[in-house]
Amino acid sequence: MLTATPTAPLAGKAVAFSATSTDPAGLALSYQWDFGDGSAASGATASHTYASGGSYTVRVTATNSASVAATATTALKVLFPPTAPTVSASLASVYTGQVVTFTGASTDPNGGAVTYLWDFGDGSTLGGASVAHSYAAAGSYTVTLTASNAAGGTASGTLAQAVVSNAANTLVADCAGSGCAAASPNNYAGTGTGTWRYSNTTGSAATVNLSIGGVTAGKTVTLLFSNGETTAAATKPGTGVLASPALAAEPGLAPTGAAAAQDRFAAAHDRMLQQQQKWAAWLHQVAPQPAAAPEPARLLAKVSASPAVGTSRVWND
Repeated sequence: MLTATPTAPLAGKAVAFSATSTDPAGLALSYQWDFGDGSAASGATASHTYASGGSYTVRVTATNSASVAATATTALKVLFPPTAPTVSASLASVYTGQVVTFTGASTDPNGGAVTYLWDFGDGSTLGGASVAHSYAAAGSYTVTLTASNAAGGTASGTLAQAVVSNAANTLVADCAGSGCAAASPNNYAGTGTGTWRYSNTTGSAATVNLSIGGVTAGKTVTLLFSNGETTAAATKPGTGVLASPALAAEPGLAPTGAAAAQDRFAAAHDRMLQQQQKWAAWLHQVAPQPAAAPEPARLLAKVSASPAVGTSRVWND
């Protein structure tokens, strides 16, 4: 008689085989095993591990000292472990406290269900194919997903998750023009274009999350990003009265949009004033001197106090 334990083994796990036989003449018996995968063993008991799942025919041959032999066979189905899971994250890098979603997928070649267990590398675990997690401390974490099937098989997949600290910097709102009347350090009334500047004063990279609320239908919001290393400074525009206020541009950036149009208008206005001054000098000889024009308005940049990162800023349109 031939037995295998367990009867439905898992690939990669040892199977215990045993054979029993008697010789009518009382002669001694020897046993030879063929495990069906090219491997063999001898003895009344044997242990074997199958490298892959599948169906195998196991044979054991008992032979007495007179070279008389008898063979017994059994069909053995070796089960597969689940496939190695794929692992992905919604964000490759997050800041502390930010939620990241992890997703994994695996299949059971035996046709059964697969269960999932996540280890986030910070001492936290969670079950499910798709889970959400946030990290309390910055660092580089190895996230491990273990997939299991009913046969007791497991397979794992990993990924590296980067977590950065929230930078303890200040966020300064630079604003110039009549539309920048400060209702409070963080709220600006009127209409126009708003510019906000963030300076990372730490020694490592930081993540800045921006949100702009209250954008009415039909309006356009444009976000300009500059990664230069120069320092912004408030400046005066050219002589002349501007049709509408403009904001100081970030250093290293060419004027764009409304700012560029405003610069062209100011330059044209300066040229017109110069021409008028020439005509005025000539007319002074033949006509009374006209009253002096009022001093052209000059727009000065105004910088608010430095509120903490995360403080809301609202531009009322």
